[in-house]
Amino acid sequence: MTDDGAFIVADCCVNWRSLPELAVLIQVCKGAGADAAKVQVFSEKDIADHPRAAELRRLILTEEDLAKIRQTCDRVEIPLGVTVTDAASVEWAAPLAQYLKIRYADRYNEELVDTVLETGKEVHLSCDQQYVNDPVTAEVVANPRVSLLYCVPEYPPTEPPVWPDFYTKFAGFSSHYPDLMVPYIAWREGARILEVHVKFPGYSSEWVPIDGAVSLSAWNLKTLREYTAPRSGFGPATEVQR
Repeated sequence: MTDDGAFIVADCCVNWRSLPELAVLIQVCKGAGADAAKVQVFSEKDIADHPRAAELRRLILTEEDLAKIRQTCDRVEIPLGVTVTDAASVEWAAPLAQYLKIRYADRYNEELVDTVLETGKEVHLSCDQQYVNDPVTAEVVANPRVSLLYCVPEYPPTEPPVWPDFYTKFAGFSSHYPDLMVPYIAWREGARILEVHVKFPGYSSEWVPIDGAVSLSAWNLKTLREYTAPRSGFGPATEVQR
């Protein structure tokens, strides 16, 4: 834990059904105290085997869609992060994002990682302890523009996390736990960036959010913000002491 408070990323993931609904979710996240909002740019190949692929196809974002999302973020004054899953989408997504995210599944995707790094943007990369210790990834791990987020890749995890060294290797924690206490404990352990999936406090009974099982409600997000608020008045520290 530091006196600076956590930098909280609200991952809107696929807990929405239309761009207007996503815009409202982003505003709710801002009101709950998130420091950034994040969306995902994926393609047909990423969802081919998903049991709710038909719904996910309607959530595949275009450049025009992402531009509208960026306008929403600018209007409510919250930075936009974008997860990219292939090198081709980086070209049009990067100019619209304040930072780019590489998901755990793509941590060893050399073409994607290299393309993302070439943009010059700040990068968040989800990984585990093995990735940090792998000689193959040493250059990426040492890059000062890359913030490594410790991630338990189960969806949702069935076991509590074994915390890594947040003070020298990992900048933060990407949570797939639907319990706000897990990211809170990560902050207490030294994580400076907390990335959490977020959903509305309530949905109509006929629709279950696709990532609901790994998400916090907006009320949970607000509580997490209160628990991890800055203790000194300064902004969140995102630099890792390497």
